Amino acid sequence: MSSEISIFGFDSAWTDNPKQPGSISALVYEDKNWVFYTPRLTRFDDALEFISNHPAQKQIIALDQPTIVNNAAGIRPVERVAGSIVNKLGGGVQPANQSRADMFGASAPIWRFIQALQVIQNPFAAISENKGRFLIEVFPALALPSLVPSIWLRGRAAKYNPGQSAKFQLADWQMVCNGLIEFATHCALTPVIDYLKSERVKSNPTKSDQDRLDSVICSLIGFYWLKHGLAESCVIGDELNGFMLTPALPGIKSILQRAATEKLVSFNEPGVFGRTVPVTTTKSVYSDNVPTPVKITKPTINANSKQPSRSGDIQSGLTNDAVYKMLIGAAKAKRILTYGDVLEPFGIKANSFSVVGRLVPILNQLAQRNLQQDEPLLVSLVVAKTTGIAGDGFFQHLGSGPFTYVDKKRLLGLEQAKVFNFDWSSIKV
Repeated sequence: MSSEISIFGFDSAWTDNPKQPGSISALVYEDKNWVFYTPRLTRFDDALEFISNHPAQKQIIALDQPTIVNNAAGIRPVERVAGSIVNKLGGGVQPANQSRADMFGASAPIWRFIQALQVIQNPFAAISENKGRFLIEVFPALALPSLVPSIWLRGRAAKYNPGQSAKFQLADWQMVCNGLIEFATHCALTPVIDYLKSERVKSNPTKSDQDRLDSVICSLIGFYWLKHGLAESCVIGDELNGFMLTPALPGIKSILQRAATEKLVSFNEPGVFGRTVPVTTTKSVYSDNVPTPVKITKPTINANSKQPSRSGDIQSGLTNDAVYKMLIGAAKAKRILTYGDVLEPFGIKANSFSVVGRLVPILNQLAQRNLQQDEPLLVSLVVAKTTGIAGDGFFQHLGSGPFTYVDKKRLLGLEQAKVFNFDWSSIKV
């Protein structure tokens, strides 16, 4: 018999090592009550079977593993933002990239798992839709300081993993259990409380106990999101570069939001999750929807020239005229540029400092130049890589506001169309 809602918490352990399985638990809403299925150790195939054995009109899988990994190396933008909290507490964030073949390579078990589930990776649709199967990435280490506020108040992560025997502290294990009991009590999840009480009294918990506990944390994150949405949680990132869903105390939310702004990462923006059909997680899935950056050769800089043609960065050649010429080239080619695409030809790496301190002033001056010359705004072609949306400065040039994300997307598209249809051949730089 199908239930109304099933919420699964799956700590996958990232690989499919039979000696190191993950754990899955579930909260199932049926007959106006939440039924708790206690966690069990499981591998990917077992998790698929468990999910299929608990059908529901709406299924939400809260997975403790990166679910969108399109970067070949390095760290995903969402992980940099999560680090603003996790690192602050003395913890660490594992980077997810495709070079870690057993976890995120082409044949990694996570992709087969996602493909078999045929899920929708849209946390906002997981709330708004009445039926469907939704996958959301969660991170217990990021969520715990909000689920268990005493962790945040003391300013130190909980050492509750028995697998790290040198660091493990039984008092921290008990603190986590006690905090989750208070949280589950607040949510009126009595069966979860009973399970947590049995875990709290263990004098020698094992790594498997911690894996099971983490799957319960994942379930609670999914439950809280469904119950309170953005009022008590936040969504970091997007469907192209990866995202995380986490509950967040006000102070934690403020830090995450500031970090997201600095690192040009989407924060609580439903519009960056446009898909409402199941997707896989390879680059090819998104290739038809991602604007192709225009290829621009590095400008020639006259070593004897002491002044650029207009104000700008003399040493690098990043000047108003150079960027203006670049944007006209992009307009003629009907291409969209990221901040990095604009800065790279000048030998400048895109980061929060270079974008805000060096590029944004130029873009603002070029917008004024366009307005004075009765031209469409070329700066509409420059967008953040993570969102595909221009910065706030662009929208300020449009006049009245504030604008919702949907408004921004619509207005940006209209301005870009004007830029592409404008005759730039007669413009001299």
